[in-house]
Amino acid sequence: AGHSYGEFVALHVAGAFDLATLIRLSEARGRAMVENGDPDRPGAMAAVAADADTVGAAIAGLADVVLANRNSPRQTVIAGPRAAIDQAMEALAAAGLQATAVPVSQAFHSPLMEPARGQFDAALAAVDWRATHLPVYSNTTGAMHAAEPDAQRAVMGAHLVSPVEFTGMI
Repeated sequence: AGHSYGEFVALHVAGAFDLATLIRLSEARGRAMVENGDPDRPGAMAAVAADADTVGAAIAGLADVVLANRNSPRQTVIAGPRAAIDQAMEALAAAGLQATAVPVSQAFHSPLMEPARGQFDAALAAVDWRATHLPVYSNTTGAMHAAEPDAQRAVMGAHLVSPVEFTGMI
């Protein structure tokens, strides 16, 4: 298992692709996210010292903010446009919750990453993806990856825009 980008490392260790491919995918993933960010609507993230249900209730009225990482029963990360995250941090403070801005360039694991998905899917399609010799858990579903390489590849394409379900995975 791996958290966020670490899932690619876990897939490499389990035999899905070699080290050179991991490095190429790492570069392609980063490039896709940077090249497809919206400079007029920059993304942001904040870590909240609370479980996902509590955080979700506190930000329920903010349509552009998503629960991006369910990291533990006591930490949830939110993502969205910078202005919406600023509003969310005010709402969280009003609810008595501690939130800390995460210094990131994008709103990872959120719908703001959707423009990067096509470019990254093309990079994934070019990979000689093999069946893994070890089980690997998915951040996207919180469950074990399917055994079929094409199914793993599809989940990893959705990985950019999907929340990290680390708590469920563990």
